[in-house]
Amino acid sequence: MLESGAETAAYAVRRGWVAADVPLAVTRLAGGVSGNVWRIEGEGISWVLKQARAQLAVQATWEADPARIVRERVAMRLAGRYFEGEQIPELFYWNDEDYVLVMACAPDDMVTWKQELMDGRFVAATAADVGRFLARFHAAGARMSEEERRMLADDSFFRELRIEPYYRHLYPAYPALAPRLERLVADLAGSGDDRAGSTIVHGDFSPKNMLVSAARPPIVLDYEVAHWGNSVFDVAFCVTHLLLKGRKLGAPAAVLELIAAFLAAYGRKTPRLLPHVGALLLARMDGKSPAEYIGEALKPDIRRRAAEWLAEEAEEEAPLQAFARFLHAHETE
Repeated sequence: MLESGAETAAYAVRRGWVAADVPLAVTRLAGGVSGNVWRIEGEGISWVLKQARAQLAVQATWEADPARIVRERVAMRLAGRYFEGEQIPELFYWNDEDYVLVMACAPDDMVTWKQELMDGRFVAATAADVGRFLARFHAAGARMSEEERRMLADDSFFRELRIEPYYRHLYPAYPALAPRLERLVADLAGSGDDRAGSTIVHGDFSPKNMLVSAARPPIVLDYEVAHWGNSVFDVAFCVTHLLLKGRKLGAPAAVLELIAAFLAAYGRKTPRLLPHVGALLLARMDGKSPAEYIGEALKPDIRRRAAEWLAEEAEEEAPLQAFARFLHAHETE
């Protein structure tokens, strides 16, 4: 692994990506759970170098095949052809043997949507932009050739980084819910086009992976678990993050407006959205990747409400009404 700026600069020179006499400023970027991420700057250069690691930077033992960086490259190149502008970063270099990817660095005025939310800035227009991106991303699947779909067909990275640590990791803690969780797993990990909503799926569609600015549309990062699968996962994953931030920040009305704007702009049917959100909420409480910003006082109510959404009858409930009750829970307790 490239563990220092000096090592990273030397690596770029050794690979022939930068001339040896070009001064480089290399800084580590925060948030690299699944790998080391470096910003490389020099004359005519503004890059991000990402290297996947085998052991993720979490407290639990969580190993994953670093070859997922190859999937990220493939997905970015395939999906990038269906986007105008720079919402999917341009790729410059890669080395599959060292699990390294080099891409364009985002403009300096952009911040992660997570940071904007945690700072108390709730902009419905941003949520709508994110929804439109996801609708366009999923619609790209319908335009892909059979060969392109086959390039995304292997969902082993998604299983390794989402199905096992998020859904199946919950079985021992919630044995009564295990059959219901397994049905949701079948939604996501079926075979090929038998899966409902089959298209290209991002798999990590979280505010931490979205760079936003009032001046430009969002840029979406981290395609390591992209695959051909069920589109409901991306919608549920994003909504889950928004719900948790709404409870943490005590901003129910503002976050509900964000969710409504996101879903309206997305505009596509999402069968079993509420149960999948319930499963992901439980995973953020008790899975391998717990939400670090949720205090113990909030967890019992989140667990209870999430479990309720896993019931069969929850599929008949309007998601926005359920989300409103979740966000306003403190007002009725």
